[in-house]
Amino acid sequence: MLYTDGNPAMLAAIQVIYLQTHYLLCIYHITENVKKKTRSILCDEMVKDFVKDFYHMCNNYNQYQFELRYNEMLIKYEPYFERKLYSYES
Repeated sequence: MLYTDGNPAMLAAIQVIYLQTHYLLCIYHITENVKKKTRSILCDEMVKDFVKDFYHMCNNYNQYQFELRYNEMLIKYEPYFERKLYSYES
C-alpha cells in the first residue's frame, strides 16, 4: 500500500511502475483540501465545525457508520452545498 497526496502525476506513475500496489490518499492532505474548498462557502467558525465533522465521519470502522455520519453532514450542511460529494447505492 502507498499513501499519496493525490498528485495526478504520482498516481499515473504508480499505475505504471507499481502495478500491484494499492494507493490511498493521505487523510492529512484530504483534510487540508477540505479546509481550502470550504473556506469559500462557509464562515470561519463553520469551517472548523465542518472539518471536525468531516474528520469524525472519516474515522469509522465500517461503511454503515460512515454513511450514517455522512447523511448527518448532508442534513447539517445542506444549505451550503449544491451537490453531494460522495454517492453510494443503498
